[in-house]
Amino acid sequence: MVRSVDFRTWTLLWTLQILVLFLPPFQGPFAVESASFFGASFLKVPLQDAQSKTDIYLRFRTHRASAFLFLAAGSSDYCLVVLENGEIQVRINLGAGEAVLSSTSGLSLNDLLWHELELHRTDADLTLVIDGIHDTYLDIPGRFFELNVKYGVFIGGVGGFSELFLGNIPNFRGCIDDVLFNGHDILKMAAASSLTDEHNLFSVTWNCSEEFEALSNQPISFVDKAIYDLRTYIHVDMKFSKDTWQPTARGR
Repeated sequence: MVRSVDFRTWTLLWTLQILVLFLPPFQGPFAVESASFFGASFLKVPLQDAQSKTDIYLRFRTHRASAFLFLAAGSSDYCLVVLENGEIQVRINLGAGEAVLSSTSGLSLNDLLWHELELHRTDADLTLVIDGIHDTYLDIPGRFFELNVKYGVFIGGVGGFSELFLGNIPNFRGCIDDVLFNGHDILKMAAASSLTDEHNLFSVTWNCSEEFEALSNQPISFVDKAIYDLRTYIHVDMKFSKDTWQPTARGR
């Protein structure tokens, strides 16, 4: 009887060792690295924050020259990051009016390559770093130094959120990953919150879609319910041809 128990125990331990060796490491239910945005997509993380320091980090790739990237929004305060004609523009308001900081002039970032964005603020000192080497600086005017975030953080677009300072900014189309705001992992938080509130996320997939590199003669996929009325992905390959008739000369 003892031998039988020992054999079963040994078999179980041996099986567990095999699983540990060959199964990939468990990363949790919200292990998120990249997110794809398809031109109408957005995500929101409903967090609140009030600090005299701001640290933002993200990576992105897109063909779109003008697009929404990031917003931390309060009642009157905000920090907005957009692409404007291929360059990064930061619009920040700490309560004394909007100040604007742009990336290095002539640096085109809508080339579908991965680009790294860092934004660091201590009180009124604001620094924007692109790809670790292109730095620009701004001294924010005014006597207020806290960025009071009340309505949360938005990525790719704002959905139904509307404020005058937003203007008419096109939604982002492309890939974004590694979004950090004051130590918060925004993509991971968005994936988790979407399980309880689906209004915080729209038409976002947790990968970097290959369709952004597709040529004009390749199939495209629709992942937005507003585009079609089915609940599965649809791949459409449309080809057109035109036959022409030309008269031929006839000899007599």
